[in-house]
Amino acid sequence: MRALFSKPHPVTEAPPLPIPVEPPRPETDLTRVLAAAGMVHAEGWARALEGPCKRRAIWPGRRLAAFAATIAHESAGGSLLHENLNYSAAGLRATWPSRFTQDEAEALGRMPGKPADPQGIANKVYGGRLGNTGIADGWRYRGRGLIHLTGRDNYRLAGRALGIDLEANPEQAAEWGVAAEVAAWFWSENGCNALADLGDIEGWRKRVNGGHIGLEDVRRRYEAAVKAT
Repeated sequence: MRALFSKPHPVTEAPPLPIPVEPPRPETDLTRVLAAAGMVHAEGWARALEGPCKRRAIWPGRRLAAFAATIAHESAGGSLLHENLNYSAAGLRATWPSRFTQDEAEALGRMPGKPADPQGIANKVYGGRLGNTGIADGWRYRGRGLIHLTGRDNYRLAGRALGIDLEANPEQAAEWGVAAEVAAWFWSENGCNALADLGDIEGWRKRVNGGHIGLEDVRRRYEAAVKAT
């Protein structure tokens, strides 16, 4: 499985899902947990996520709390379904020091009196990798969704798993229903349910983001979500 997101997110083969033993509860519980994790429009997201969560055994309890905390962090509470590429020149150098020289960062990044070039940034960062071969593929297949799907190969992979042609229609990954399906699919496919059962925040954070980026924010959201289950 290839990485799906906008920064390095190595994904390893996941162990088989444990057999679920706890049945799903009504949507009202899902709404409460999502709201506690910081999801904006929690009731609407609950409607979008209820089916995918049931199908992927993301039950209320630790699993749902961990999932809710993760998607809330990655998508700014469900309000940011497209990758934010409005980087300053300094931000580009800090985030991708091996991909941008100082001159390149100043040419593409935000500077006093000059806006960022998000399309140029996406094509520079993602061009020639993650299956992107076309000159504008980096921008076309930039991060979208609750857990940002990134790169032509990964759009194809997720689309095949869900029966949606995301490679031909990548913008669909930012639609609520599709974003919900992709996030739940990725979470379960990569063994995050099992890690959530153990309360292993660092473990599932690494599966999602490849390291500890955002760990403390996810931890704070998770603790609030657990109290709401």
